[in-house]
Amino acid sequence: MIKILFKLFSWVYYIPVAIFFIIKTIFISLGHNLDRTRDNESKDINGDDVNHRLLNDELSNKDDGILKNEYAQIDNALKNIFFWDEDAGVIKHPDPAEREAENEAHRKTDPLKAKGDKYELFIGKQFEKNSDLVIYNGFIKGYQDYGIDLIVISANTKCVNLIQCKNWENKSLTLDALENIYSDLDAFNIGHYVGMECDEINFYLDQPKDNKTILTLLHDSKNYQLRKTLYLSSDKIVDLEIGPYLKLIKLNIFKYKDMKIVVKNINL
Repeated sequence: MIKILFKLFSWVYYIPVAIFFIIKTIFISLGHNLDRTRDNESKDINGDDVNHRLLNDELSNKDDGILKNEYAQIDNALKNIFFWDEDAGVIKHPDPAEREAENEAHRKTDPLKAKGDKYELFIGKQFEKNSDLVIYNGFIKGYQDYGIDLIVISANTKCVNLIQCKNWENKSLTLDALENIYSDLDAFNIGHYVGMECDEINFYLDQPKDNKTILTLLHDSKNYQLRKTLYLSSDKIVDLEIGPYLKLIKLNIFKYKDMKIVVKNINL
């Protein structure tokens, strides 16, 4: 009973805190953008004065630092709401090794999950070979992955590839199922992954990247092109009704709307 009351108090306290910092950050951000607009107008009138630009760059960096601090405050408040350890009765941040241990336990009791995870891992490793940053979103987020198994960020092609993997045998890919997959990919946005911790991303990589590289890629990816891809382990699961809605690009590669479908046959 005491734990329940304490948890209730935590929610009552931290939710208003999160809302307060969100509102505060919005006002700071608006003021920051207004200052930059005025600065640009001033440049148009006074010309490109080097000292003037350096001063404004310094003020801009200071404002960015304030905003970063506000974002951290919001993040901490939200984590205090959601990352609650029922047993210990304390705030706890997910540990990658513990999370993966839970995943493995689920795989042992759910053969379909084990089969699906193997295919996700196989596809992800192919992208790792290209030196792309692969975020194993399905492993990290579990059932709260927003329908995205893999997030592949490529600095070379300047794109973010949102991927679903289907390693089905006895289930058909109907038009409804295909549309649901497309909807998940289309609704996903970078806000779902840019706040991830470097250690949870690195946990699944064969060759972990340094934190600076990961953070830079996460930041730069905000301006990258978004792509949608569905990987199938077999073309035999595709329902014939889908045919008229697909465009053949080349062998084993199709297109549905702006989503690419790749048939990567493999028995796992």
